[in-house]
Amino acid sequence: MAEFLTGPLRSEGPFHSGGPLVLKEPYARFIVIALVFLSLGVGLSVVAKKPYRAEFHRSEHLVVSAGEAFSISPPEGAFRLLYIERSAVFFSSNVSVRLNVTVGREASLLLEVPAGEEASVDLNSSIRDLFVILIRAEGSGTACISYDYVVVGYEYPLSWLALPAAVLATSGVGLLFIGLLEKMVIARAEEHRRPASGNL
Repeated sequence: MAEFLTGPLRSEGPFHSGGPLVLKEPYARFIVIALVFLSLGVGLSVVAKKPYRAEFHRSEHLVVSAGEAFSISPPEGAFRLLYIERSAVFFSSNVSVRLNVTVGREASLLLEVPAGEEASVDLNSSIRDLFVILIRAEGSGTACISYDYVVVGYEYPLSWLALPAAVLATSGVGLLFIGLLEKMVIARAEEHRRPASGNL
C-alpha cells in the first residue's frame, strides 16, 4: 500500500500554485498601485502640456462705396490660443482703393491697396477688432473688397487632462507613503520577534 505524507500544504514563492497571483508582502500591493498611479499621472501630465499649432481665418467679400465703412472681427476660436505667433489682416480689391483702418482704440492708418494686389495690416500678435472706411476708389467709386483675418498660434486642447493627472499623481504619492510606512512597521515587528542571540 502506498504511503501518503500528511500535513499542511505550503506554497513556495510569491503566489499559490493554481490560484490567482497574490503579492507575498502585504505592503507590496500599495507600492505596486502607487507606481501605476504615478506612471499614469506623469503620462497624462505630459500629454496635457503638449502644444498644437493652430491657424484661424475669417474671410469676407464686400461691395463698398466711397465713404462707407465696415468692421472686421477676429476669427472664431482665436481667443482660445494660449500663444499667438502671428496675426494680420490681408486686403485685396478689384480696383485701387485707399482705406482708413482703425485697429482697436489706436490711431487710424491709411492703407493703399492696388488693384489685383494685396496689402496687409500687421497686428503684432494681438487679436483686435478693426474699423475700416473706404476713402477713395478708382473708377465708379465702388469697389469689391476682400479681406482675410489670419491668426496663427498654439493651443493646448488636452489641457483638461492636467486635473486627473494631478489626482493620480497625488494618490500615487499617498499610496507609496502608506506602503513604505507599512514596510517599516513590519520590519520593526519582525526585529522584536526575533530571538536574541548570545551565550547563556
